[in-house]
Amino acid sequence: MASERSTTDGNLGIDEFERHVEDLDRDRVEILDCSGNDGLGAARGANQHVSTPADLTGISIGMAKQFKALPTHRLDGLRYGLDSVSTLLQFLDVQTVFKFLHVYTARVEDTDGLGVVTFTGEAHDAQARNTILGQFDAVIRLRETDAGDREVQIRGDGVAPTGWIPFPYGSPTA
Repeated sequence: MASERSTTDGNLGIDEFERHVEDLDRDRVEILDCSGNDGLGAARGANQHVSTPADLTGISIGMAKQFKALPTHRLDGLRYGLDSVSTLLQFLDVQTVFKFLHVYTARVEDTDGLGVVTFTGEAHDAQARNTILGQFDAVIRLRETDAGDREVQIRGDGVAPTGWIPFPYGSPTA
């Protein structure tokens, strides 16, 4: 498992994974903290640090180091997380982020992994959204209705319904 944190607060880390993943094997978690904090504000459990989300070369080198650190016999089921593309776009132009994501998604595909990326689409214009979202096989959108219900829409996986459905998936709304 590899995770790149591009947020500027650096407050989350291994503890956040443990809250959501039962029986988390810490030896299979690699965190690359791009917050610029390598002290108290750094992501807990981060084993690589980059000074800013704008340092795509540093992020790529950090990812390569993390990948090499994982035992080769335990590379099945790799999961990658990038939090968040919107933060990268605060520091870099759309085409630069697009090129980075092309390399990033190729690395995920080369390891037969699963990549999960966060992106606040409404924070960007339509051209930026289309450029960025075009890099991914599937897109999961979340929203809250006026009544306060949560809904999800999944596009591109070829299995899930394409309309908005209650979230959590398959559960009635609260």
